[in-house]
Amino acid sequence: RQQAVRLSVWQWFWGTFPQTFRRHWQAFGLALGIMFLGCLFGATALFVDSEAKPVLMPFEHLMMDPAERVAREEGRAEKDHLEGSKSTFSAFLMTHNTRVSIFVLALGITWGIGTVLLLFTNGVMLGAVAADYIAAGQSVFLSGWLLPHGVVEIPSILVAGQAGLILAGALIGVLVIAGWWTTP
Repeated sequence: RQQAVRLSVWQWFWGTFPQTFRRHWQAFGLALGIMFLGCLFGATALFVDSEAKPVLMPFEHLMMDPAERVAREEGRAEKDHLEGSKSTFSAFLMTHNTRVSIFVLALGITWGIGTVLLLFTNGVMLGAVAADYIAAGQSVFLSGWLLPHGVVEIPSILVAGQAGLILAGALIGVLVIAGWWTTP
C-alpha cells in the first residue's frame, strides 16, 4: 500500500526549491545573461539615439526629462498624490509583476523564443531607464524608485525565465545552456 505524500510548505521552501534552483543554475545564468544583454542594448540605444526613448520606454511618465520628473515628484512630496489610491496602485504593481513572471515562464512553451524575447525586452526597458536617469545625474532617485519593488520583481522574472528555459529544453528534448548540449 502506498503512503500518502504530504506537502510540507516548509520543506518545499527550504529544501526542494533551493535544490531545484541549484540543479538548474545554468538556466538561471542564461536568463540573467539575456536580461543583461537587453540592459546593455537599451542603454546603448538610448545613448546613440535619444529620439528612440518612446520606443525603448513605452511609459508616459518616463518621457519627460529625468531632472524635471524628479523635481515634480519632490514638489508633490508635500502633498500625497496617491492619497486614497495607494491600495489600488499597490495591487496594480503586484498583479502586473506577477503577470509578467507568469508570461515569462509560460512562454517557454514556444520553445523558449517567447521567454527569451520577454527577458530581453524587460532588460531593454530597464537599461534604457537606468541610462536615462544616470546620465541626467538622478541615480539616487533611480535607486529609491527601483529598489523597493525591483528587489522582488527582477529576481522573480529571472527565476520565471529560468523555469521557462527549462520548459523549453524539455519540449525541444535537449538543454542548450552555456554552450553544452545535454539530454534532460
